[in-house]
Amino acid sequence: MTVITTKPSPPRASHRDGAIDLLRAASLITVVTLHSLMVGAEIAANGELRTSVALVGESFFVPITWVTQMMPLFFIAGGFASLSQWRRMRERGEGWRAYVAGRSRRLVVPAAVMIAVVGVAITFAGELGLAPELVGEASLRAGQPLWFLAVYLGVTALVPVTSWLHEHHRAATLIALAGAVVAVDALAAATGMPGLAYANLAFVWLFVHQLGYLLLDGEVGPGARGSVALPVAAFVGVLLCVATGASADMYENLNPPNVVLGLYGVVSFGLVRLGKPWLDRIAARPGVARVSAALGPRSMTMYLWHMPLMLTLVGVGFALGAPMPEVHSLAWWLTRLPWLALVALLVFPLAGRLAPIERWTPRLVLPTPRIGDRALAALSVTAGVVGIGAVLVLGFAQPVVVAAALALLTMSIAGANRLTSPKPAARVQPAPQPGELWMRGFPPRDGR
Repeated sequence: MTVITTKPSPPRASHRDGAIDLLRAASLITVVTLHSLMVGAEIAANGELRTSVALVGESFFVPITWVTQMMPLFFIAGGFASLSQWRRMRERGEGWRAYVAGRSRRLVVPAAVMIAVVGVAITFAGELGLAPELVGEASLRAGQPLWFLAVYLGVTALVPVTSWLHEHHRAATLIALAGAVVAVDALAAATGMPGLAYANLAFVWLFVHQLGYLLLDGEVGPGARGSVALPVAAFVGVLLCVATGASADMYENLNPPNVVLGLYGVVSFGLVRLGKPWLDRIAARPGVARVSAALGPRSMTMYLWHMPLMLTLVGVGFALGAPMPEVHSLAWWLTRLPWLALVALLVFPLAGRLAPIERWTPRLVLPTPRIGDRALAALSVTAGVVGIGAVLVLGFAQPVVVAAALALLTMSIAGANRLTSPKPAARVQPAPQPGELWMRGFPPRDGR
């Protein structure tokens, strides 16, 4: 008898960074928990449902925002992961078209599904007699998390450009972005036009995303002292801004993002850089690694759907006559732990069911103008950002807004598909025969 043995293949090296996955998971859990605590729903004296944003405006909440503001960490981790992915794609010979198309589909497809479902649900709720003020509140709250998706799509679509700037003009790029943040804030203050400050939705998050590139490449400053000095100096800058009139509420500084949030991002970056060896050890523990691995493929789904789920729970609870004590009362605080447990027990299974949408590629092919690939990429990304932004600003209550947003998102997906569709091969002309040469006006080789 012949025994055939095969040499076991070596385990495939993972391109994932455990510490970055851990940061993303911790940030996601913090955001969902905080949003859960902000849901204020109580029964008014007349028996009607009254909603509010709990915690916001409370003096005790301001110090909490200094440790729960996770959006800079999201963008730092996103910059780390995006640059890593782009470099792997380049090594495989894939170009910027594949990267931009993949980013667009990964973010736009789940957003389109969520917008369609929530839009239909809110329209039916209004038709069934839900009070207009509650319809408006649900419309606004369900769409609030979409700001991150719109900005993140725009920022990550620029990775082929910003990565080149990082590799060739690292310091100049960071200085230019930081200067733009300061200039926008100064211009908004000098003109008395606060709307101008929303330009920092681009500059602040591009700046913080670029810090993730630095984290990946391990460059901070001159040795360990530079690593410590950076977050300390940035934190002093935050304190100076607050002392001279900036808001001490880090969530207020989020809308719109400003110099304070940019400095807060530098603090976050510096602390992660200092603590990464410790984070690597924590992330390597089997239990922690399993949690991070479980949350990773569901992260976008959990982020998109946790708010609609909580609003649904409030509506169902009110319809069933569940007790809803006055917000901030002792009874309300005592019910927060069961409320958080209920949200967790429902959000995670729901995310598991819906997570495949994140990898779904609808075969959408729409007639689009014959334009160059760069213009097509810009059109696809812009349509995605504007479509998501329309629902964010105008809400779900108006069907025409939802329909217009879905049309733009469909255009975005179709544009991404066309970016990666096989190019038509150049038509090869067969070699002409001698008689054909004569017909084309060339003399035959034999001179006849």
